[in-house]
Amino acid sequence: MGRSRIEVFLYIYMFTVSVSLALALTGCGGGGGGGGVSVSPPVSVIEGFVSDGPIENARVFLDINCNGEWDAGEPFSITNNEGYYRLEYGLDSGTDYLLVAEGSSELNTQDRNDNPDDENRLTFVMFVKITTDGKRNSPRLSTTYKQDVTPLTFKSYLNDINTSMGGMNDPIIDQIIASGDTGTKIFKEIIKVNQIKFKSTVMYIAKLVQLSNTEKDLQATKTETLKTITNKELVSVLRDGNTKQDFPGLGSYIDTKAPYRGNDMFLGLSLDNGVKDIINKNFSSYLNLSKPPEFCSDSGSFDGITIDSSKKMINVVLNETSDGTGAATITVNWSFGVNKIVRSYEKKYVDGEKKGSTHSSIYTYSTGTNYTEDYVDGVDTKLTNVVFKEAINERYLSATGYTQTLSASYEGTSIYKRDGNNSLRRLASAKFNQKLSEYNSHTKHSNTVDGIVMMKGEDASGNLAFDGSYSFYLPSYGIVSGIITVTTGTYARGYYNGAYVNNNNFDGDGVAFTSQSDYADYTVTQYPVWLQGTWSGTFTDSCNASGGQIAMSVSDITATWWGLSMDRIYGTAVEIVEIDGSYIVRLKNDSAIWANDVKVNEGDTHIGGTWSYNGCSGSFSLHKCIK
Repeated sequence: MGRSRIEVFLYIYMFTVSVSLALALTGCGGGGGGGGVSVSPPVSVIEGFVSDGPIENARVFLDINCNGEWDAGEPFSITNNEGYYRLEYGLDSGTDYLLVAEGSSELNTQDRNDNPDDENRLTFVMFVKITTDGKRNSPRLSTTYKQDVTPLTFKSYLNDINTSMGGMNDPIIDQIIASGDTGTKIFKEIIKVNQIKFKSTVMYIAKLVQLSNTEKDLQATKTETLKTITNKELVSVLRDGNTKQDFPGLGSYIDTKAPYRGNDMFLGLSLDNGVKDIINKNFSSYLNLSKPPEFCSDSGSFDGITIDSSKKMINVVLNETSDGTGAATITVNWSFGVNKIVRSYEKKYVDGEKKGSTHSSIYTYSTGTNYTEDYVDGVDTKLTNVVFKEAINERYLSATGYTQTLSASYEGTSIYKRDGNNSLRRLASAKFNQKLSEYNSHTKHSNTVDGIVMMKGEDASGNLAFDGSYSFYLPSYGIVSGIITVTTGTYARGYYNGAYVNNNNFDGDGVAFTSQSDYADYTVTQYPVWLQGTWSGTFTDSCNASGGQIAMSVSDITATWWGLSMDRIYGTAVEIVEIDGSYIVRLKNDSAIWANDVKVNEGDTHIGGTWSYNGCSGSFSLHKCIK
């Protein structure tokens, strides 16, 4: 026994996808001359015009996988000389889709009426949202939707997005929304001029569309059978945590660090300064829309670093020595495109107690505006849009043989301002789906959270909101599950002075828990009378030949302990859990286990076991003081 139990929770974004339900009905005949008859699922039609003119040879497509780009297999149509398009596809009911119209020289796109100077090289991107009829995840319907893609419908959709996000901190989008000009002028003077910007913005907006479908799925779980929990003690435990329940509180399960993890370009890795300089130069060059980017490779040679000028790519492979939990192999790749930089990361533990654990992420960066009037700490900042996907599977093995695993994933968007060295200056906003499941082989229970996190600017009041489902195991209550709604939470800055922090706070009115029961009349199980009282004794200490003294005090609902050996003082809380009719005692020093799993039954007046903490170990013995 004796190594400290891992209680530092990692809360990292968790991987989520937009739910798409395809219902296929098939009938089969049998025997003799029978034949098979298949019934195709209902197909819907989307049709309309792409116009600032009209626009001919524009590609109109549904972004099914929400990556902001047309991919093979996604339905598309090429507009005719009148700008008309028509798509046929099996659309899921009650679902949001992003409809994108784009033009390019490869497509021979042209607008003879209003942009004749571009000939067949008209380049642009516009997009709108389609919301299908019916209820989410219900059978598909066969419906015809009329949707034009024009500068004015584009403007209207940007306004909707801007309102729902509380502002996107994007002057170009603000300029379109505020413009009272005709669609033709908006297209020519803003949309066409900033087409590179919008080719990257569409990726960001597509992720928001995906999140809106996830929100619909979460809302569907809010049935009328759920009740608001009115038990103040239970609400306090869920919101703020409780040592007796061995529960850190809701704030530890909402990971406000996730949007920040993509903003350290070098992930804390020990890279040569020359490599960092190359990455920084390329990052600045490819996100600067004022001039064509130039790939910087320099002529240096670096161990474990591959710089491919032809592919505009930098790859790093490192073997990390053990940090106490195991050695790991790390691979990082930076891929540079015009206003689109992709950083992929993978870490695999190859030995130690984390062997087999993995951490992977993909962050995609784009920008369109340099801020010249917004200063933070005296540094001119720049706006960066980020789309991210991150997944972690962690495994911890304690000395007592218990396994704690964490499976977490995040997927969403953030906007932040960076300085000239591409370092984070301020988070402007973030919205992402978080899914987390933490399992302990000792309690044989999991704590899970699945929902949408929304973060406003760092300095805004009530800058944290959450909406999702939860399931927590609390020894005195059992499994408590239902829906969490946070409206006015507050998060601390998630990355500060080179270290991540996760300090979330919720006031009483800003968070609500629902469950199958309101727990109004629920009485918490108290510690049994026979266990209550004062226990005292001694312990041996490998770091002190004379050993030390120890004592434990148990009341009806609380328990504490202390130990003294030379100048070392131990002790904070006692965790007492009932398992299979017996009581298990764990002595804790702050968040770490000092002595684990000491069994005590009614009638026992003596308990003892072994302990280990911070390189010292020994055995201890406690006797109940009889009055």
